Amino acid sequence: MIDIKPFLQLGCSELGPYLSGVDSFIDNLGTAGRFEKTSLRSMPVDSYVRNMLAVGVLNRIMRTAFLKTERKIIVLPDCLKKLQRLGMLQE
Repeated sequence: MIDIKPFLQLGCSELGPYLSGVDSFIDNLGTAGRFEKTSLRSMPVDSYVRNMLAVGVLNRIMRTAFLKTERKIIVLPDCLKKLQRLGMLQE
């Protein structure tokens, strides 16, 4: 088994600016006018870091096969639809 603690520490320090509001977001879930508290919305910061590290590893592993495909499709979450409508994302 690989010890991922050093990678998590590095991930937290490098990705810290992107995750700085996660704890306060989770603390405010369920309060008036806020999102409902669900398991997906209340993941701790280290879960986000683990997921980002996993995506990074998978991207590196699958990059060659991805580049060889003729047609590429990127699936984006709903939260990015607004950026697409504003022209900040290409179709």
